Amino acid sequence: MNNSLEDTFFEIENAFLETEDREAALEQLKALHIGQLRNPESLEEFRTLALNGCGGIYIPYLFWIDLTGFFAHKVPSQRLFEILKAFSESTFEDTEKAKMKSLLMTYFGAEKEFEIDRIRTFIIQKSHPKVQEYLNKILNFVLKNNRSIEVYHQKFRLLSSFYPDFTLLNMPLSQIQETIA
Repeated sequence: MNNSLEDTFFEIENAFLETEDREAALEQLKALHIGQLRNPESLEEFRTLALNGCGGIYIPYLFWIDLTGFFAHKVPSQRLFEILKAFSESTFEDTEKAKMKSLLMTYFGAEKEFEIDRIRTFIIQKSHPKVQEYLNKILNFVLKNNRSIEVYHQKFRLLSSFYPDFTLLNMPLSQIQETIA
């Protein structure tokens, strides 16, 4: 393991745990993440640390990045499964749930039924009741709202090449198109 990466991550995590300043921690995590992009080994180490650290506040960002890769056929479902599992075991705060909602609708709407069944069996059924309720609500919405899910797909396709921006992702599709034009 890269000691300086691990040390820096734990400094960010300790500061976050002391101050609970989510925005400051996210900015530091973003900078640390970007600093690892040129080294696949360090990037994978960062991913592992971020999946399990800082209460899971960086999980939506990792999910966005891997969801982009999933749609480009460069990231297998297993990576998203791992992130979803970490999310279900995180502190599961409202801020992260709100960020994950659109991403999960986009993902669940595109994933094979076999993988959704696997998620139900190995993640949802083994999760805390609040996690079960949250994920089942999203799955039910996806099953019943094909048109809305297509809009989520369109929005994500427009924004997937950008660094994760959840404010933009939550805008109406027409407003996103205007903003990035």
